[in-house]
Amino acid sequence: MKAHRARQAASGRQQVSCWLPADLVERIDQLKKQRGLRARAEVIEQELRRLIEAETRA
Repeated sequence: MKAHRARQAASGRQQVSCWLPADLVERIDQLKKQRGLRARAEVIEQELRRLIEAETRA
């Protein structure tokens, strides 16, 4: 796991941790499955980018 974290950090990524309500995690899991993604982080990253881009355009 250390090597993975080192690669992520080397690519300019940062780890963020937070607590979420169970219903939101369930929805993230549904989206992950629908999109064929490997990790919740991918869903969260996609949706945060979408939100920030929409806010920027507004």
